[in-house]
Amino acid sequence: MIAKAMLYLGAFQLSGSAHAESLQEWWDGAGDAHFGSSAYYADGATVTDGPCSFTAEKGIFVPLYGGKGPVPEEVVGFAFVGKGELSLEFDRSRDAKAFANHLVMRTDTEASEIADVAH
Repeated sequence: MIAKAMLYLGAFQLSGSAHAESLQEWWDGAGDAHFGSSAYYADGATVTDGPCSFTAEKGIFVPLYGGKGPVPEEVVGFAFVGKGELSLEFDRSRDAKAFANHLVMRTDTEASEIADVAH
C-alpha cells in the first residue's frame, strides 16, 4: 500500500492549493480499509510474497479492501483465521540473525526456541 501511495503521490504536483486538496482527497481515500463481507475456505492454499511463504492447513481468508473516491477499491490484503504454517527464507545470514533478534527482543519467544534461525 505504501508503494502504491508513493506512486500516486508522484502523479501530483504540489504547486497550488487545488493540487494539495486533490492530494488530500486521494490520501483520505487510500486509507479507507475495510474487511469484505465474505469469507473463503483457505484449506491447502499457499501464499508467497518475497522471502515469506504461508500455507493454510485449515481455516478461512477474509479479504481486506482499500480505496474510495479517487482511489479505486481493491483487495490490499487479507485476514486468516485457522491453522497454518509460515516459513521464511533469508538470502543472507545477517538477515536471519536480525530477524531472530527482533523476535526475541519484541515477543515472548525464547532465544533457545529461535537459535536455529540465527545460525
